[in-house]
Amino acid sequence: MYDTYLLAMMAVQEVNAAGYVIKEENLVNELHHCIQEMYEKSQVNQLGSCLKDVIATALGKFTALGLLKARIYPSETGSHTTWLTSPKEQKEGIDLLYQQLTEVNSLSKDQLRVAGEAVNSAVEKSLVMHLSYPRL
Repeated sequence: MYDTYLLAMMAVQEVNAAGYVIKEENLVNELHHCIQEMYEKSQVNQLGSCLKDVIATALGKFTALGLLKARIYPSETGSHTTWLTSPKEQKEGIDLLYQQLTEVNSLSKDQLRVAGEAVNSAVEKSLVMHLSYPRL
């Protein structure tokens, strides 16, 4: 499942570079759809790479490494919502792990660029925007 970890790491790079705070569930769902589309275009070798559990596990491993920070908030229904961010000071570690993941993957530079664009789009789609209207 190197593909999943590499693509999830690309998402972490985007979160880190942009300073996003992103809802984990949304990110997992959008990466899931992104990887499915990549599989259909033969850009990813294994359909199992798009499994939500595998994506969530990859993000959990990156959180355990300190590359992501998770904030968990309980809801009124007893469930919880997890928000992810990536500390700017982790950029070097993120870049190093990304390099290691690309070395064990067989994607060309052009394929990595195309994958990066797809993942960046998935990250942007997973952002939650709250619009506030001024009170009249």
